[in-house]
Amino acid sequence: MKFDVLNRLTGDVQFTASISCENKEKRSVKLGLAVVWALNNKADLRGADLRGADLRRANLHGADLRGANLHEADLRGADLYGADLHGANLYGANLYGANLHGANLHEASLHEADLHEANLRGADLRRANLHEADLRRAEGVYSFGPVGEHRRRGVIFLKDGNPTVILGCFCGSEREAINAINKKYGKGSAYASAVRAMCRAAKDSVGG
Repeated sequence: MKFDVLNRLTGDVQFTASISCENKEKRSVKLGLAVVWALNNKADLRGADLRGADLRRANLHGADLRGANLHEADLRGADLYGADLHGANLYGANLYGANLHGANLHEASLHEADLHEANLRGADLRRANLHEADLRRAEGVYSFGPVGEHRRRGVIFLKDGNPTVILGCFCGSEREAINAINKKYGKGSAYASAVRAMCRAAKDSVGG
């Protein structure tokens, strides 16, 4: 069947996908199938209206989803390795166990993404660009800052039960983060104290 995907801003048809499903199938499923079709056929997903799309365990490796509306989309277990979600609306999206791990210069970008109330529990955020992302009330991540005279910010998430710390371009364990901070700012900084406190809060949240 043919299924139209609209632009989130104009409401115009952005592309028409050819998907295989019953007409009575849920719109969320049709949207998910349309996204996969778009990736396979090089259709433009930037700024697309994908609200509530069912993308569970979908292979979205390297997808260009800049500015897309993924409000309350189901992305549990999805592979978003190296995907570009710059400015995307992920408000309330379920990213439980999703792979958002970037690599080398091809990083998973969540720059300026709206992750307000998103579920990020178990998601792999290593090397994900979270600069200016809205993480208010997001589950599974702990953001802090600005701290100290340098107004530093950071994000902590749990990977296999252990805190992983993101500080700008740095991503590593709690010990590696503290060592890097001590080397740059000296021991006893407010920045290091904030990292320790947030790592403790993350571990305490799962009884660690």
